[in-house]
Amino acid sequence: MSDLHHHTPADARPLEVRVATITMVAETIRAVDFVSVDGQPLPGFTAGAHINLKLPGDLSRSYSLTNGPETRDRYSIAVNRDVASRGGSAYVVDRLKVGDVLTIDPPHNTFGLVEDAEQSAFFAGGIGITPILSMIRHLEALKRPWKLFYAARNRASAAF
Repeated sequence: MSDLHHHTPADARPLEVRVATITMVAETIRAVDFVSVDGQPLPGFTAGAHINLKLPGDLSRSYSLTNGPETRDRYSIAVNRDVASRGGSAYVVDRLKVGDVLTIDPPHNTFGLVEDAEQSAFFAGGIGITPILSMIRHLEALKRPWKLFYAARNRASAAF
């Protein structure tokens, strides 16, 4: 069984990452891939983990990783532009550009996956699919069975 509550060590240092790609995946949702600025593999993570982005104006926002932990060359997130945004999602969706460099905290996880379950069942709605995508991708790599039940307001707002 995996460590369900894998946390980042207190002495973990922030990382500098570069925006490699930005893709509009729904009417208000952007998928963003980050790579290390020095070209080295990024620190590992467990399925369901998230990163904290350090944004202008002393903002720090947490976003779930959508890629599986087998992928070490990038961190992938998806961000929904909240109409009541206090700056985080609006910045990522409206202003972030390919090539921008950001500081992030290394991935940490408080939403771990039981990897050896006979079968995993996931329930997600809207942008809440993001940590589940990481888990599903990891289970696929492990060749473990899973089912997903996903709901969204409408097709245009479905993240993936």
